[in-house]
Amino acid sequence: MTVNTTTGWRWSAWIGVCALFLGACSGTAVGTNFQTETEETPLLAGGTQPSDLTRDTSTPEPALVPSATPTVDPFATPTTPTALPTRYSATPRSHDPQEGIYSPDSAYSITCVRGLRMYRTADGALIGEAELTLNEGCPLKAGAPPGRWPDFQWAGNSSAFAFISDENVAYIWSVDESYPERVAESISAIPWVGWSPDSTRLAVLVAWPGTPQDAYGTMLVHDLGSDPVVQYSFQMTPMDDWGWYTNEVIKGGTHLYTSYYQARTGQHITSWYHDPRIAMVQPLFLSPDQQWLMLEQVDYSHSIVQGFVIEDRTYAVYDLMTGDRSKLSEGLDRYIQFLGWNEDSEFFYLVSRPAHTNAYEDPAVPFGLLAFSPTSQRFELLFKEAIQVDFRGDRRWALVVFPERSPDGSLGMAAGLWEVRTDNLIGRTQVSDHIIYRDPAYAWYMDRPIVPVHWSEDGKVVTFGEEGLVLEVPNG
Repeated sequence: MTVNTTTGWRWSAWIGVCALFLGACSGTAVGTNFQTETEETPLLAGGTQPSDLTRDTSTPEPALVPSATPTVDPFATPTTPTALPTRYSATPRSHDPQEGIYSPDSAYSITCVRGLRMYRTADGALIGEAELTLNEGCPLKAGAPPGRWPDFQWAGNSSAFAFISDENVAYIWSVDESYPERVAESISAIPWVGWSPDSTRLAVLVAWPGTPQDAYGTMLVHDLGSDPVVQYSFQMTPMDDWGWYTNEVIKGGTHLYTSYYQARTGQHITSWYHDPRIAMVQPLFLSPDQQWLMLEQVDYSHSIVQGFVIEDRTYAVYDLMTGDRSKLSEGLDRYIQFLGWNEDSEFFYLVSRPAHTNAYEDPAVPFGLLAFSPTSQRFELLFKEAIQVDFRGDRRWALVVFPERSPDGSLGMAAGLWEVRTDNLIGRTQVSDHIIYRDPAYAWYMDRPIVPVHWSEDGKVVTFGEEGLVLEVPNG
């Protein structure tokens, strides 16, 4: 289903851009006259609609209809703790609970006073003890948070406790065992361990250089989910913060950017720059089933005269299961705004819009609201030439901003309430007498909406525009 707002028009506007950036100020103005062709327009469902909003009668792509299958939460924590061998149920040995490092479900605790001891909380039974000390030393009181680089951590499902000893050796202590298992020697100057969200993998920073800064460190992954247990390692560029992004991806970051690596292969997926002084890049969008990752990458140059200049933007989808990467679009003629996944990970909503008056339209990625299927690698055009789309929470209705030709021939923008995947557009209202562009070459504009939009909490009313225009959803 495609909604067309106009045909045969060419973008036109004047835009001035002046931004303070690293002490430099630059301005750009572009302007061109617009022309439009007229053609007979079919009626929309529900009655007569403005003639420049038409329905695309070309052969449609197969509709991507989300299924009703509920999303499985891979991060769900088991509610029943791992059963303990009967040999540990004998005479309980009490301990001071204020000295325990408790598991997430509070079923077990570790004390660190004179060596390490593991207890079962329910009856105070001693599970095991080891003449080892945590890297940060003992004693350690209950509730004491790990440092910036934690050298100990309980698995999310409370099945095991991982730590680095004061001798820089990494251990895993299962609640089924009386003594911890040696995993690896950590020779890193910054000891760190971290469990994957599903508690099947443990990452250990086993090597990290102090100098030089361009040297590489080594991350070791201990995979308990495989039979037999396997280990694999890979190199990472210098970071100052680490963690798991998904069960398949490890991330590491600095104050400028965050890098993402495939846990099994060490393949570098992407780096997200979150410092707007360098490049404003959209956050990564992970599908609900955690298989697909939508990402945007920026290539830029730097000079003393120009400062940071965006040279190219690339949009791609990454398959976290296979490691395959597919490029969707690149260049500075268009800007693609990420809107999010549907609940079943079948398709991804995005808006493709021109960056300037003479922008080239890629037939494979037309301008407008699109739904992308990662499995078929195809786009479905939902609303032709849409500039901005703000969905209601359930994605059944959306406020859509699109080009509109005024009676005097000038090209501006209008907005209306659209019932998703239908021809029903209501409350069409002019919001601007000219087109507003967002040029990808100027990163600091990327996070600003073209038209301010706010949905009410109950989803019945939407307020938009500088004047605070209001539209109500029919029948709620």
